[in-house]
Amino acid sequence: MTRKCPKCRAEAMRIERGPYRYDSGGLPHVVLLGVETGRCGQCGAEMVSIPRIAQLHEAIAVALATKSTRLAPLEARFLRKCLGLSTDDLAARMGVARETVSRWESPRSAQPIGATSERLLRLMALRERPVEEYPTDRLAEIRDETSEELMRFEAGGTGWHAAA
Repeated sequence: MTRKCPKCRAEAMRIERGPYRYDSGGLPHVVLLGVETGRCGQCGAEMVSIPRIAQLHEAIAVALATKSTRLAPLEARFLRKCLGLSTDDLAARMGVARETVSRWESPRSAQPIGATSERLLRLMALRERPVEEYPTDRLAEIRDETSEELMRFEAGGTGWHAAA
């Protein structure tokens, strides 16, 4: 299927539906399934159509907050941003220094987020979302290792959700 290119206006934008690596949220390991992407055969312009981005970010936040391994620095940053908090705001809410939050979120830092602070951040991310399938006692089962597992999301009739 082809569409008109928004850049050069030629009817040469070839549209495909498939997987798309979504790094705009700051996480390099998120893949969206069934997303429309396109490339213009004339000028080379690229486009992607991602519906309901706010809902997608909520789905990613829930997946991160409920994963069974420790949060990576970029995942902690994503959760903070999803909560709409600045570094200063999160530091104040968690009772730590701003620099501490910055170290948690830095991929080059030798100081990962502590287990108690991580649990609090996860609970904050889940606070206003219905999460009946994630009982609080699962927080105690989080393993000490960090992993950036490939996460896949697809848009369905009710919105974005983690793909099996």
